[in-house]
Amino acid sequence: YGSKTYLLGMLDAARAIAPDDFSTEMYWDIKDIIVRLATHPFEWLDGAEETVRLLARRYKIVIATKGESSEQMRKYRLSGLKDCVTAIEIMERKSESDYRNLAVKMGIAPENFLMVGNAVRSDIAPVIAMGGWAVHIPYVITWAHEVMDMPQSDRVIELTHITQLQDLLL
Repeated sequence: YGSKTYLLGMLDAARAIAPDDFSTEMYWDIKDIIVRLATHPFEWLDGAEETVRLLARRYKIVIATKGESSEQMRKYRLSGLKDCVTAIEIMERKSESDYRNLAVKMGIAPENFLMVGNAVRSDIAPVIAMGGWAVHIPYVITWAHEVMDMPQSDRVIELTHITQLQDLLL
């Protein structure tokens, strides 16, 4: 949800865990962690840039994300994808209705909508619920909030690496 929200959560947690020891130094240490998080250099996952660029020759590429708008736009600008991306949509929740609205906005029927992501709760389940297709590519780290059972659907495809999208879609 963004580094500002994370900062507030960390400060609240620090005060709850160590109310008598919370100091100015602790505040600045926490703030330093957040600044490093918010300004971390953009890094591509292995094979992701090549895959996106190849798919963009044939498909509309839309980045659907959630989080703090300025931080998400910063990552987008650093990605160098301007020439490949049709649109970027920063959603509040990544819910079924958010994806429905995105499909309408892009002029895509739900049955022609494909989401690729690593988060079952935010990327896969809502798209399947709206009648779309989803490709799940797990990542090494998954936020506990995103963990849920995979929807049972023949419209869910599971891959182990993003480059497998090339064989699937091209």
